Amino acid sequence: MWVVVPCLKEGRDQLDARFPNREHGAEGFVGDTAHQGSSSSHNPDETGNPEYSDRDGKDEVRAWDADKDLHDPVVTMEQVVQHLIEGARSGRFWWIRYIIFDGRIWHRRDGFVTHVYTGSNKHTDHAHINSDFTQQADTVTGTDWGFNELGQSNPSHPAPAPNPGVRDLQQGSQGDDVRNLQQFLRNNFPIYRKYVSVKRNQLISVDGDFGPQTKAWVVEFQRRTGLLRDGIVGPNTRAKLKVYGYTH
Repeated sequence: MWVVVPCLKEGRDQLDARFPNREHGAEGFVGDTAHQGSSSSHNPDETGNPEYSDRDGKDEVRAWDADKDLHDPVVTMEQVVQHLIEGARSGRFWWIRYIIFDGRIWHRRDGFVTHVYTGSNKHTDHAHINSDFTQQADTVTGTDWGFNELGQSNPSHPAPAPNPGVRDLQQGSQGDDVRNLQQFLRNNFPIYRKYVSVKRNQLISVDGDFGPQTKAWVVEFQRRTGLLRDGIVGPNTRAKLKVYGYTH
């Protein structure tokens, strides 16, 4: 009997909870006849025609099609997809391998940059979400897809109150707090080295000196998370970093 990997079922359940009126007509996990005729992660990996099989004795499905019609007055499926892409780029949603939606594809192998999707099905009525081809992604439970964050940001809401014991970090800052920031960025977002223009393809230096390289990594984090790209770790950027485990 085929099974859907747990993380995708959790994603579906959390999307249902956040958007209780959404449609399910274009929803599904296991492949239909069209999918069965070609290699697809919608096909069970032991008994079907899978994109990948680990031959571990579990007949696993690693794809989820999420209907685009959320019936929400504020949030669209495009926003859901961009939320997932940002989280996948940063490593937050590490269990995602690729996403296809509305004629575009974002894949782990390319750092989740946007590419035109050249397949015949442009996925205009649903988003295809594929879990990664690892045992960890196959078995992880308790995943948090962050859908409750969607539609919550409002420019009229005040910025997080500054902590009087914590200073803003920006180019020119020096000290252990800068070192802690650099170490956090290095450990959690090593993929940034491919995209920043300062010392491209090099991991961020951990030297306690907030120079151009550190600013470039902060700007890249801000770009991926929808923040003002000023290169300053102030209350808003610090609050977003804490979502990913930053404790300073």
